[in-house]
Amino acid sequence: MSTAKPIFTFWRVMALLVLLAIAGLAALVITSAMARPTISVDYTEELESIAREYQPEHASEPNRRDDFIATILDMNRISSARFPGESIDVQALLEPEPERRTSTPLRDEPTWEQERQRAEEFLNALDEEGFFDRAQSLSGIRHAVNEIPQGMSVIEASFSEHFNMLEHLGPMRQLTRVLSIQAVRDARAGRTDDALANIESAFATARLASTEPFLISGLVGVACHAVACSNAIRIVTEHRLTSEQLDELARIADRQRTLPFEYAIRTEKTIIIDAIQRTYSDNGKGDGHFLPGYFATLTNDPNTTPIPRTNALNVVGRFMPSRARTVETIDNMFDAAIEYTRNPSHNTAALDSAAEEAELLADDHLLLGILLPAINRSAQNAPFVTTYIAALRTAIALEHYFLDTNAYPETLDALVPTYLDHLPEDPTARDNRLIYTPSQDRATYTLHAVGRNKQDNNGEEDDITFTPE
Repeated sequence: MSTAKPIFTFWRVMALLVLLAIAGLAALVITSAMARPTISVDYTEELESIAREYQPEHASEPNRRDDFIATILDMNRISSARFPGESIDVQALLEPEPERRTSTPLRDEPTWEQERQRAEEFLNALDEEGFFDRAQSLSGIRHAVNEIPQGMSVIEASFSEHFNMLEHLGPMRQLTRVLSIQAVRDARAGRTDDALANIESAFATARLASTEPFLISGLVGVACHAVACSNAIRIVTEHRLTSEQLDELARIADRQRTLPFEYAIRTEKTIIIDAIQRTYSDNGKGDGHFLPGYFATLTNDPNTTPIPRTNALNVVGRFMPSRARTVETIDNMFDAAIEYTRNPSHNTAALDSAAEEAELLADDHLLLGILLPAINRSAQNAPFVTTYIAALRTAIALEHYFLDTNAYPETLDALVPTYLDHLPEDPTARDNRLIYTPSQDRATYTLHAVGRNKQDNNGEEDDITFTPE
């Protein structure tokens, strides 16, 4: 009697499972490769709405952008002629030698003394060619403004012509340094009127850098304002300006009306959400997976980069964070950033928590790994523009008080209402006040603001300190 062979042997079962796995994997690869994003929302209208809200008070002033760009090109022409292919750290003229330069520099790395010498030669070259005279006479510098458009395209190879200051942000930061440091040199040489003219030009440059509602514009604007304000305070505290000169500097400071940073954050969020719908599949229920094959179409010219019909790389997106989780993380990150810019005196716990969540997601996500890390830092830095301007206005009022009484006041409250209508507010402090400490004989003082930790560290750690020389 023969024994019937079992239909399903172990090896047959294993072979069947392998075939099913291969078939499933093939199906996954094919469906992923053929997956396409669904462009269901046109975010142009939302960006137009942001642009309409983003109307600075000085938007009605004449637009002198062409003159401004001509000045930047003038500076670059002189720099390239005298120092071809070299970057020049003009800040080296005013800052002490950093600790990192105490050791032997790397080969071909300039020493601190060489950097200072090059910076001095560069500023002298600008002066010899009349650059500062031309800069002071250009309304494009001294009254720099930029018209805000009524709309913009979303994802394109280039932005609207109204936003063409983006490509000049690097030179604008250098120009702010050049003008403000030249102002310090003018003041030290007794050319106070020239110093004030160059400080006004530096502030105008900083103001122009902030007039486009993009994150990078806002960050450069913060850096430019910090440079202009710190050097203006240096002039105020190093030299006894006349009452008229102090009034002129106060007028310059009062023109700095920085707009809420939240507009730049909202613009950035809108662009990222639009990028997600262009790089994720859509299951019709608010979820989907990342499509790496479509990522290149965001950064390349859509007219020359064909949209792929199939791409096997899309299968990788199956193992990356889902669309729903990505959108939720982005919402939390940007909402926390906007809330912090509105109330920067609050602690950063909510912002830090959202940033940690975003960082975890960014580690596994190509797009967010590029875009999200800067949001936390941007939100925390944005309020310091107002802090620097508040410190400058306070320092000016303190000098007015000293001119009248030959001493600094015991408290900042003594400045109101004779020298200030109200005390300038530091939005990063819980009580919105700068921290002022006069010396025992009231011949000098320290003035500082709390930093990111919201604690008074007596001018140390991350506090921002403004102290007369």
